[in-house]
Amino acid sequence: WLVPENAWMNGGESDRPHSTHRKRIHPLSVPPGIANWPFPNIDVTNDPDNDQTEPSIQINPLDSNYIVIGANDDRTFNTLWAYSSKDGGHTWQNQPLPLVLIDSDADVIATDPSIAFSSDGKVYFGNGHLGLAGVPDDVACFESSNTGQAWSITSGYPYLNPSTSNDTSTDKYFIPVDADPSSPFHDRVYATWVEIVGSTPPRIAFSYSSDGGMTWSARVFLTSQGYYSAPVPATAPDGSIVVIFEQYTLGATYILESRSTNGSISFSGPKIIQHYIDVGPWRGDSATNDGHPVVKDTVRA
Repeated sequence: WLVPENAWMNGGESDRPHSTHRKRIHPLSVPPGIANWPFPNIDVTNDPDNDQTEPSIQINPLDSNYIVIGANDDRTFNTLWAYSSKDGGHTWQNQPLPLVLIDSDADVIATDPSIAFSSDGKVYFGNGHLGLAGVPDDVACFESSNTGQAWSITSGYPYLNPSTSNDTSTDKYFIPVDADPSSPFHDRVYATWVEIVGSTPPRIAFSYSSDGGMTWSARVFLTSQGYYSAPVPATAPDGSIVVIFEQYTLGATYILESRSTNGSISFSGPKIIQHYIDVGPWRGDSATNDGHPVVKDTVRA
């Protein structure tokens, strides 16, 4: 993704809305020598005039004919869209999620979809809402009990710092569900995201719900304040929750892991998994006194 100068100070959302239309559908390459290639392109949105970006896709564990996709959809900016299929992806229903008001203010930008199924086939849709004009940000959770055909809001989860509640911005929200029947945290819903308070660097935040997204625990932090991004969570059969994320400090770029074995009450780490190299190039003017570059345009893997 493209990260503009000081993107982490304003939520990091450089992809919504798009200033120009960029959507193009290109046929998949058919391998030579294969007649009757079985993987045709299927247009999920049938919407040639708008962009859809950052898709999240999941298949119902109880019936693989049911598929749900969530995406940023430039048909609307203040809510995201869900696309659902009942026939293995051949045909699709499109619909916007219910509108969420933050402090009774609809002037928000919805971002960063994340889809997850529970063990009983219920599907959850998590995303963020970036408040404008002094309105604080929000992490929202929606649910569907009919495999994505209709949606309701379970909750918005405001995570405000009382001293700086109008100066909190966020990015990259992911929701997994512990769907393993043998797990001690069976069907617990988790949420992780990047949180920024004021002009301080980001940190990785985490919360959970034990009642299907209706209420959420107080957030815990997997890191101190630093240059962290892109948390991707996953659950294990024993109930552990693992979050993989990146550190992008100049000269110290790592893929990190934090793990919880007590249902996200506390986390170990972060532990370094691997050093990575930016692809790019970096095009910064200089570094700040903490070593972080003043980035104008950066492409990161």
